[in-house]
Amino acid sequence: MTEGNKERKPVRPVTVKIDDFRKKLNQAVADSELPPFLLEMIVGEMLSAMSRVADQERIQDREAWEKACADQERMQDNQEQGRKQEKACKEGEKDG
Repeated sequence: MTEGNKERKPVRPVTVKIDDFRKKLNQAVADSELPPFLLEMIVGEMLSAMSRVADQERIQDREAWEKACADQERMQDNQEQGRKQEKACKEGEKDG
C-alpha cells in the first residue's frame, strides 16, 4: 500500500462517544448499589477535579494558540502576508 492510498479507519463521532459514556456511567451507577447521597458526593468530587483539569487545558490551549500565531507572524516574508496571518489568527479567536 502506498503512502497516498492509506486506508482510513472510521472515527467514532463525539456524539456516539457521549452516548456510550452516558450508558456506561448509568450502568456503573446502577451496579454500584450505593445510596444517592454518596453517589452525589463522589460525582461532585470528580466534577471538581475535571473542572481543574479543563481549566488547565484551556490555559495551555490559549498559550499554544498565541505562540503559534506569533511564530507564524514572525515567519512572514513581507508585511502584507503578515497582516493576512494576523487577521486569520484574530478571526480564529472569534470562531473558537
